[in-house]
Amino acid sequence: MTQSVPDDALFLGLDCSTQSMSSVVVNKLGQVLYESSFRFDEQFPHYHTTNGVLRLTENEVVVPSFMFVESLDAIMDDLAKSSVDVAKIKSISGSAQQHACVYWNKDFSLRRCLDAAVESDANSIVEAMKQQQESVFCRLNGPSWMDSSTTRYCTELEAAVGGPDRVAKISGSRAYERFTGNQIAKRIQEDPAFLEKCGRIALVSSMLTSLLCGKYTPIDDSDGSGMNLLDLRERVWSPELVKATCKYSNSVNALEKLEAALGSQVVRAYSLAGDIHVYFQKKYGFAADCKVIPFSGDNPCMLAGIGLSQLDDVGVSLGTSSTLFAVVPTEAAHSNGKEGHFFCNPIDPKSVMAMICFKNGSLARQKVRDRRADASWEKFEELMQATKAGNGGTTAFYYEEPEITPLTFKTGIVGFDASGARTDISVLTPEVEVRAVVESQFLAMCLHAKRLGVSKPKRLIVLGGASANKSMLQHFRIRAFDASDSLDFSLSANPIDKDAKTYTHTISRFESLENQAVSLLR
Repeated sequence: MTQSVPDDALFLGLDCSTQSMSSVVVNKLGQVLYESSFRFDEQFPHYHTTNGVLRLTENEVVVPSFMFVESLDAIMDDLAKSSVDVAKIKSISGSAQQHACVYWNKDFSLRRCLDAAVESDANSIVEAMKQQQESVFCRLNGPSWMDSSTTRYCTELEAAVGGPDRVAKISGSRAYERFTGNQIAKRIQEDPAFLEKCGRIALVSSMLTSLLCGKYTPIDDSDGSGMNLLDLRERVWSPELVKATCKYSNSVNALEKLEAALGSQVVRAYSLAGDIHVYFQKKYGFAADCKVIPFSGDNPCMLAGIGLSQLDDVGVSLGTSSTLFAVVPTEAAHSNGKEGHFFCNPIDPKSVMAMICFKNGSLARQKVRDRRADASWEKFEELMQATKAGNGGTTAFYYEEPEITPLTFKTGIVGFDASGARTDISVLTPEVEVRAVVESQFLAMCLHAKRLGVSKPKRLIVLGGASANKSMLQHFRIRAFDASDSLDFSLSANPIDKDAKTYTHTISRFESLENQAVSLLR
């Protein structure tokens, strides 16, 4: 939007996560004026979900597609009943769980349905949909990101295009079970005529954008990067990957039909999707000039939301699992078939977003705290400050759960002494083990980030409960900022120069020991 924004303008953000739907309204200054949220299980018991999903088998996890539609009306209804002047909302955008998708039926018209909802004064979009003669979805349930039933199709995709490194080179990630393309391959193998029945395949993000606009809108390139279908560098559907995905189809021109179902092109996450449909104007009071900006996936939205806007910016979320985000020049991105992901940067087309997930995060630290620091984080920090950087050469790897990065199939704690020999970390002093768990996690982030092309970070933004621990933040070798509020950063820690040099000199040794630990747990 190029026109000036009125001082009283409002902006609406929605978040459709795995378990809930949330909304937030902010003013021109970014101040939060309204928030609302509900859990799918509680709001819609008729869908019989548990934690937002239906688990059909141990590995097969789906989501009712109508639940997403119903949740949009419900969150808008809450907004309309609040004190917010909805007519002042100038634009809407949002985030959604990644990888999950819906399959619109070929004969269904979204625009005709919403137009009919206006004419009939339907109570909801779902009610209007059920009045249509055509089926809305060609499958009532779509796959969740939690689904892991597509290993066969991941293997076949990698074999078809030259291996996991080749898939990662094209799409930014090796083939993953939760990625949308492999879910589509499964649908086609189960029903070779699937592409004759499916008119549009939408991610949850593009589905919500489409509902607001009353027409099918393109997938944005950032969320589209999590499908194993998009060429990361060209930002178009990869003919190689699309062809491999539809190999079981009996449709003539299957490749072209799958591309059409995906939408002919992807769009930038910050582009304009369109004006809000009259249904939302009439029912909830939105102004006709309210703009809809494409929704994107939750991880790209986190990068944008915490302000990672410059090259060499790094963000770390220290939760149950730890996630590292970084802005990397496209030409410096080291895509590989072993670890990490690259997505199109949602705010800068000249760079990409690197992301690495570490499954063993706060729970591993918490177990050491409970065992060695009397379940006290204050004592935990005191013990850590009682030792020096490098821990006298003692290193340990804590894999309480099978790890994602690096990949392990077994659990265990593997310790090494200063000589590199195996040692039982539990018999050492409490302060040594406390430092060991912290250093191993933070050095692992540095090591694996460097492998993806994050070589010289300049600024670090930290989220999560551990972001309040200054001693832990000093293990990062750059200035660390706490983002307790995404719009208000505070400097939490400066690196200690001599400690930074110690970690720089020990990283190669750490890499060697990590390789040994991983080999023991495979």
